[in-house]
Amino acid sequence: MSNERITKALGEKFSVTIANASGATKVMAILAAYFDTFLLTLAEGAPNTATIQQSNAASIVAAGYVCDGVVDDGVAITGVTCTSGNSKMSIRAFREYLKQNPRILVDMSVQANNVAAFAQTLEVVKVSPLSGSAPQYLQLTDFMSVDQTSASKINVNQLGLEMAYDTLMLLPVANGHTVTLSFKFS
Repeated sequence: MSNERITKALGEKFSVTIANASGATKVMAILAAYFDTFLLTLAEGAPNTATIQQSNAASIVAAGYVCDGVVDDGVAITGVTCTSGNSKMSIRAFREYLKQNPRILVDMSVQANNVAAFAQTLEVVKVSPLSGSAPQYLQLTDFMSVDQTSASKINVNQLGLEMAYDTLMLLPVANGHTVTLSFKFS
């Protein structure tokens, strides 16, 4: 069997886990569209020590969206840690890849340590400075079913959502919740 057939059968996948221990609900940008998320932190008292992150939500907030931070590798914002499901590929690489190589999101699964995490709404916006940007909302509870085999996981099938350079995807994550989003592309 060729690698192409295996790849087609399995699909292209990526997952990210967001753990919130901040003490409050935080709205996290899974994708930040083309907004500038660069954050440089200089360590006090340690010369030539700096941390570079892509988790700054200031430009997203300035555009009128509610957002506390952008999903990035490690500690994205105080109390919120993000982890790639692929130890060989970073969250930042995933986000940057989609900016250059748009993909159609076919299926998504959401797994959480608390069923209350499914009461959240995923906001998706195709951001445009030219024609306006109308948000669309994906109620996670709409995908809960009595046919589910697990109370801690839901599957969102047949989305047909383009994830690209202009896609802003926002998800509130409550304090104490750990949410894993797994994306499958066509």
